[in-house]
Amino acid sequence: PPHTDYFDCTYKDGLLYAVTLMGEIHTFDLSGPAVTMNTIMGVDDDDDFGIQGAYILQAPWGGLLLVWRLKVYSGNPDDISALTLHTKGIKIHEVDVAAKKLVEIDCLHGHVLFLGHNQSLCLSTKECPALKENRVYFTDDNEYITVHKDSRRDIGVLRLDNNSWESLVFPQLWSNWPAPVWITPNLTMMKLSLN
Repeated sequence: PPHTDYFDCTYKDGLLYAVTLMGEIHTFDLSGPAVTMNTIMGVDDDDDFGIQGAYILQAPWGGLLLVWRLKVYSGNPDDISALTLHTKGIKIHEVDVAAKKLVEIDCLHGHVLFLGHNQSLCLSTKECPALKENRVYFTDDNEYITVHKDSRRDIGVLRLDNNSWESLVFPQLWSNWPAPVWITPNLTMMKLSLN
């Protein structure tokens, strides 16, 4: 308190960075006898993107990325149990902590993002050549999954160059529990086991 609705967090340089659902970024210094909180970015009231997911993660090239995800409902509005959410768009910002501002970017330059119910990641396509650069791989991450266990899942790949959606799994799967998550492999251990 007084802040609620945290959506994602990451730990960097001794600080816990947490982002609210509306895109406000707070830092928590956990090193002292008392936890101190600072607001490094307020809510952007001029943004009409309609954020329904906010993620904060470390960029491999240094710094932080703030990612906003827009989702839209589809289905019969008269039957709430039949409504499903679908990712419609992604906005990516580099966070300038010193200036307390966001710089929108539309290219990941040889990298990809993974967004979902668990840890958000930004990976190099040079280290993971099976991945297609400048894409956002996403899975469900909403609480509605607990209510709509038999609904179609929001799983796919969004191309940042033209904002088009690609299927990640075909045919689209229904999965009734738990929410789909990304599994982060330990690349060092994988290389060792191959040798």
